Amino acid sequence: MDYAVTKKRKPSSSWLKVRVRQRVKPAASPAAPVRKKTGKNAKLRQEKVRTGARWLLKGLLAASLIWGVYEAGVFMTTSSRFAVSRVTVTGNAQVKNADLKEWLTAISGKNIFLLDLEEVSGGFETHPWVQSAAVRKVFPDTLHIHLVERAPFARIQLGETYVMDSHGVLLANDGPAYNHLPLVVHSGGSPARPGQTVASPNVVESLKIMQSLNRLPFFRDDEISSAHLRPGARVEFKTRNEGIKIFMSLDALRNNFRNFRMLMNTLDKEGKAIDRIDLSFKNQVVVRRRQG
Repeated sequence: MDYAVTKKRKPSSSWLKVRVRQRVKPAASPAAPVRKKTGKNAKLRQEKVRTGARWLLKGLLAASLIWGVYEAGVFMTTSSRFAVSRVTVTGNAQVKNADLKEWLTAISGKNIFLLDLEEVSGGFETHPWVQSAAVRKVFPDTLHIHLVERAPFARIQLGETYVMDSHGVLLANDGPAYNHLPLVVHSGGSPARPGQTVASPNVVESLKIMQSLNRLPFFRDDEISSAHLRPGARVEFKTRNEGIKIFMSLDALRNNFRNFRMLMNTLDKEGKAIDRIDLSFKNQVVVRRRQG
């Protein structure tokens, strides 16, 4: 009987053991979770490798580009192919060839990329006759320069007599070629040199009044050719042929001009008999006839 009981318990014990093993086995087997974690880490490592490779490639490309730019810069700034070998100049009438040669010699052979156009144009503009200079590069080795010269406007006597433009810049010493220009005699002026600006407000206004007077019919056949700035703030205008003198006040040139226009009908009747007209007084006009 004891034996029979023992026999009956064996299968039950074995079945329990099997059940225990079956219950424990799923919990003790981490194979599936371990494989998933390992796959994720592998993907992260691969992505890092790809990212690093991309940045490395970009770095290599940037370095290659920088090196290429550097080499190109060295070539363009040192190669004789880009040295200035041809210069064309237009607009020059008064600027002498000797002056041009001096400037062009200083430019010739310089690298066209390193050439400062403002510096080049500024060099030309130091010449008294040059009002402005426009410089243009034509690659690989040519410069085009266009000069705008000042126009002679009047002559001015400052110890010596010079030619000046409408802005009062002295252009050159006087000469026979400029005898047709009006002359301003500035007794208080000091000697100067071409390139300087010397026109005072009185000189400028005197020239303007001279131009206005010469547009009037009274001076059609005998234009005013000179203006002499006198002591006492007076200016004396003088006609070219008959030498008629017109005196005005430097402090009231416009008013004096209006008064002269009012007198024109009377003056036309006098014609060449007039020697001087003095408009410099405040409330009167003095007209003097020629003697004899």
